[in-house]
Amino acid sequence: MSDLYFIGGAPRTGKTTVVQKLLKQKPILAASTDAIRAVALGLVSKETDPHLHRVERGPFGSEEHLSNLKSNQELLLKQELASAEATWKSVLDFVGYYQKDAKDALVEGVAVLPSELAKVNFDFKAVFIVNLTDQTEEILSHARENSFDWLSKYDDETIRQYATFNYRWNQYYAEEAVKYGFHVVEIEPKNFHQSVDTAVELLSA
Repeated sequence: MSDLYFIGGAPRTGKTTVVQKLLKQKPILAASTDAIRAVALGLVSKETDPHLHRVERGPFGSEEHLSNLKSNQELLLKQELASAEATWKSVLDFVGYYQKDAKDALVEGVAVLPSELAKVNFDFKAVFIVNLTDQTEEILSHARENSFDWLSKYDDETIRQYATFNYRWNQYYAEEAVKYGFHVVEIEPKNFHQSVDTAVELLSA
């Protein structure tokens, strides 16, 4: 029987750090939902899986996306969740492959939604990582100090708007995870590593 692990949450919450620490204790195959979706898009045609391809949002930086970031963040959240839901079938295909061979696997990312995870009929362990503090200045500072940060090419106002949206995204995961009875770990910036340890302990229990 496979041991399956799921880590969900909005971007920039510390999910990757949790994954890295868990893998030191239990080396297993790990994948992000972004990577799974990217592979699926390359393998599946629009005719075969129209839902995966039909995501009503442009890439970040498109005129539509930036407009929604500025004036309609609830619509933007709805679009992000639609993208996550469309990706979920590919996530289940991924873990199903490893279940057949009785191999352990871990999946992390924004497409791990509490509402979808609550529907599965196999055993797993899950935790949702959220950050419910205002991270605007931290996100802005990181973007300005690190050219590898994908936000670094945008102006300060756009980054601040993204930070506001990201906070709303975090609220969504926190509310939904509680609703469906999943573990929620709130990342405390001043106690980041302690928060990460708590998440790892919940997954390891």
